Amino acid sequence: MKIAGKKLGIAASLFAASMMLCVAPADAKTIKAKSLKLTKKTVSVTVGKTVKLKSKVKVKPAKAKLKWSSNKKKIATVTSKGVVKGKKAGTAKITVKSGKKSAKFKVKVKKAPVKVAVSNVEVLTSKTVRVTLNKAQKVDASKFSIYRKADSNGTAQKKLSIAKVNNTANKTYELVLSEVLDDNDNDKNRINDGDFVQVTVAGLAGTKTKTAKYVYCTTPRDNYTTGLVDEKFSTSVYFGDYTTGYSSFTIGALPAGLKATVNDYSVSITGVPTGVCSDFKTVITAKDEMKKTVSITTHFYIGSENQMVGYALPMLAPAGKSVWNRNLVYVGGKASDSKTFTTTLQNALVTVDDEDGVVSLAETAPTGVYDVPVTVADKSGHAITINVQTKVVPSVLITGTVKNAAGTIVKSANVTAGFTKYDAEYANSASSFYASTDENGVYKLYVPASKTYDITAYENNARKTVYNTTVGATGTVPADFVLDKLFAVTTNVTKQGYLSWKDSVSGDYFDSYNGVLNLKAGTYKLTSDEVYVTTTDAAGKTTTKKEVYTLNITVTGNTQAVVIVKSSVDVTENNKL
Repeated sequence: MKIAGKKLGIAASLFAASMMLCVAPADAKTIKAKSLKLTKKTVSVTVGKTVKLKSKVKVKPAKAKLKWSSNKKKIATVTSKGVVKGKKAGTAKITVKSGKKSAKFKVKVKKAPVKVAVSNVEVLTSKTVRVTLNKAQKVDASKFSIYRKADSNGTAQKKLSIAKVNNTANKTYELVLSEVLDDNDNDKNRINDGDFVQVTVAGLAGTKTKTAKYVYCTTPRDNYTTGLVDEKFSTSVYFGDYTTGYSSFTIGALPAGLKATVNDYSVSITGVPTGVCSDFKTVITAKDEMKKTVSITTHFYIGSENQMVGYALPMLAPAGKSVWNRNLVYVGGKASDSKTFTTTLQNALVTVDDEDGVVSLAETAPTGVYDVPVTVADKSGHAITINVQTKVVPSVLITGTVKNAAGTIVKSANVTAGFTKYDAEYANSASSFYASTDENGVYKLYVPASKTYDITAYENNARKTVYNTTVGATGTVPADFVLDKLFAVTTNVTKQGYLSWKDSVSGDYFDSYNGVLNLKAGTYKLTSDEVYVTTTDAAGKTTTKKEVYTLNITVTGNTQAVVIVKSSVDVTENNKL
């Protein structure tokens, strides 16, 4: 053996040979496969999941090194140990090599199954919550729970009772809350404006809980404000109901003499106006923490002693009832002067009160738009004419009876119908409509057609509400009420009409009508307001007395009671009636 061109001795040759013989044989990193077979050529995996391919390869020798690769790494990746992970739905080829031997797997990556989850919660009204799932699944009513809280970061502890669950296509569910009355017959099982509502749907594989805020008015309204030149002015534009967290504000130009101050959730406008303006518009835009922008326009009307300005926002009202439009607003003119109100349009359907400018429409006024020019003038010759518009819209009659616990009619009970949810169309008009029962316990309540209402009947401290009543375009809607906690107490009071009583036990006030009190079961110590009673004797002599009554009574059902005259003063000579 020669090393570096030199002859080696026998000992050196033996040493070198022994060193060559001691080199370790090739390990698994250098062993190449003599054969490579697949037990399965196609495999499937779900996006996000893994599958081990090495176990599906038969290789000889067993320690042969395997190299793995994917032709579409965006669809499937493979590790050095043959573990494939699905990345995106599609098909990829995984190649395994060892020396000159190779084989290919076809890997089908499937979309991960969508877990049924709560995708959205929306508070429709104070009594209705809509829950939407991301895919259809039938959910039993018992699986829903609702809690309310006042703070978005707080822990929801106030559980609300659900009366029924309306299912639409197993995907949209409307949860209707039951009516739970407190001792004053106020519904305490309701969602208040500004509350956060947390809904949980048990048994879903995905997200089970979501929270939403209830905002009665979801659309910001324009602000209208008035002031006088050279007098202090102050108003605020509030954004808290429409934005999330703190906001940055962009403020448009203001009337001369005014400045804006930014607060956490609002903008204050203060100062002393220096000039007259009519409908000066300032747009303020808030950008909240979620990068949402909300804009509110403020309309300024600044008058002076020598110049009047004003406006009247249009009003909508249902046909079939008398209408009083009080939307006329003016400012300016000589403050010490009395004002007169006149119009060039006055007839059997339309009148204008000459003392306050209220425009009245008769209940017989047909549907349509009524533009009434009203002139406001002071004695010093300053005047302004403002158009007062009333639109009479088609109406539907809601009617029925009101009875007490014993089934006796309740005369002069009050019934109201208010929009279930804020209606921007009626922002400048009445959003609740009223009626009273007549001598037969029947009420007739005209409301705008094609709307949804919460209808409430109440008398003294008892009430009952029917929620989410939708009326059509025409027709009559029946709605009877039973105030099942009230009983009639018929007294010997001869005064007709209303008489107010104060209970010294609770401090509450109650009204009687034509001598009849409707009260809940309980004990009362009642004292009436002063009442003037006029009588005529057989000789034709008329006497007028000012009286106060008392009535101590325990009510357990319909009953009759005799009041005691606490005081009686003859006021005939004073001619007080």
